[in-house]
Amino acid sequence: MRELIRVIDVLPPHYCRHLIEKFERSRPEQTAGAAVDAGWNKADRMTGWRELNLSAHPERWQSEIATFTTVVDRVAGEYQRLVGQTLPQAYRLGPLRIKKYEAAQGHRFAPHTDANSMRNAPRCLALLFYLN
Repeated sequence: MRELIRVIDVLPPHYCRHLIEKFERSRPEQTAGAAVDAGWNKADRMTGWRELNLSAHPERWQSEIATFTTVVDRVAGEYQRLVGQTLPQAYRLGPLRIKKYEAAQGHRFAPHTDANSMRNAPRCLALLFYLN
């Protein structure tokens, strides 16, 4: 599996700062998450985050959604070239979310699977964009 994992720098620092600042100004639209609530790893009680689903607020995040759509198309092509695998010709993006983990509170990204339902099972590629 490790041969399929790649790190590709695609978002310029100024754009990452823009996303972080806009996320912080969007507190009312954010929700709190916890892995135990999602049922991922019930033994891991220290996993938590704040989350904002950009796709649920297209009027406010239209420009960013358009940018990510373009970036994902470019990254998908680069990824295929790097790993020598092809992705399905037709694909769709799932909801775009920004998550913030509070390291000072012990929160972290816990190992888990997202293929836990028929809705999530068809995923062929997961992309994580680290903004910091």
